[in-house]
This record gives sequence, structure tokens and C-alpha cells, in this order.
Amino acid sequence: SRLILYDQNNNALTFNLVNPNPSLMPQSGSGGATLYCLKVTVPNGVTSIGIRLQGDVINTGTDKCTPITNLVINDLPYCACNDCANKTLTLKKLDISQNGGNLNQFNISGNLSSNDPIYGIEFQIMSYGYAAMSPGCTDGVTSNEESGMFLIPGTTINNASVAMYNENISSTGNTNNLAAKAIQYLSSTPLTGPFSVNLTIGLPGPAQGQDTSTCRIHYKICIKAKVYFEDGSCTTCVFKDCFTFDNQ
Repeated sequence: SRLILYDQNNNALTFNLVNPNPSLMPQSGSGGATLYCLKVTVPNGVTSIGIRLQGDVINTGTDKCTPITNLVINDLPYCACNDCANKTLTLKKLDISQNGGNLNQFNISGNLSSNDPIYGIEFQIMSYGYAAMSPGCTDGVTSNEESGMFLIPGTTINNASVAMYNENISSTGNTNNLAAKAIQYLSSTPLTGPFSVNLTIGLPGPAQGQDTSTCRIHYKICIKAKVYFEDGSCTTCVFKDCFTFDNQ
């Protein structure tokens, strides 16, 4: 007799019988029942599990038959990766300041650390908004660089340059290789302690002839951080945060 597990393509699955009966037990007579519990881990793509039990029944005479019972489970439980529940990365520790004399650029900078080693991080601008306190003191977005973009060379992670992903605006390719909505940094060795982050972001600024004293602008920008952990089960974890500030 034997117990067989297989997937929707009839591929055999590896399993283990566990207590109360870690192995198939002889059963005498036609009545009664034996409880079996088994543990199986299936690869990605498995949508159903078949369980086939083949038992040998030997009569008192010379006849032998091998009845087979079969069960197919199509409604498998959803196994979601929950390793990110124990990961932390706090973006609120970053400071915001104006980028020198550039009235339409701001630095979000400081040190980040995680409770687990990481080998890369990706930042993406999810959304941004602005509101001028004096009507007409800003012309709004006058270039791609002012539309909530990461700017080079100011943007660095772990004191190193970053890879940039250019975006399309109104179906027109952005040919400026110094501005992007998403950036990525990968490390050859896991980062186990605090690492520096400086995100230079372009936003709408005061109009020509205006400055921060005559044109106060409030901003809100939301950023997504995708962190690459050395985990093996959850490849990445996502953290989101929003920042509100002004130019004064």
C-alpha cells in the first residue's frame, strides 16, 4: 500500500506523514477509520493537490485486490508572505531643507537603518502637491525637473550614485538623464548599520522676481521605499511615507 500526492499536472509532490500516525497502518475489517495527517509544501504555480491512497486487501483465499481512493483539493489556502511584518524602516527620521540657493529644489536627507541587513533600496515618488499662499506668486510646473523628480547629482544613497529610471510625460520621452521619478541603489555587501540618504527633489518654486519671503509655498510629497532584504522568502518589502513642509 502507498499514499501519493500530486499536483494539477500529475507531478508527484513530496510530503511527510505526521502524528498521530507517521506511517500507514494496517486496518482489519471493513469498519472503523484511521486518521492520517500530512504536511506538504508546494512550489509556485500549484493550484490543486490530489491525494491518492492505494491499499492492498488480501482475502483469506488466494485473491488479492488493490482498491484506490482518490481526493482532489482545488481550493488551496492563500499563503501570503508575511515576513515584512517584522521589518522596519522609518522615513520620518529624514530632514527636509532647501537645496542651497535653488528655490525649487529640496533635500530630504539623513541616515536610515533597518532592523535587518539590506542589500538595496529603491525610492519612488508616488505623488506630490503644492499650494502658494499668495495667488500668482508661482508659475507652477515649468519643466520636468520641477514635477516632483529626483535630481542628479545631488541625490545619493550611502554616499554613492544611484541608478535612475526615466519616465514618460504626456507620451513624450524625457531625455533629461538627470531627473527621474524612481531611483535605485544596490550594494555588493549587505548594509548592517545606518546609511546616508540625500534625495534632491525638484518642485514648483516662486515665479521670476519672487522669493521665499514674498511667495510662501506649502508642499506635500509621498515617497515609496522598496527595500531588498537578505531574506530568501520575501525578496522585497515596501514602506511608504508622506512629508509636509514649506519653503520658509
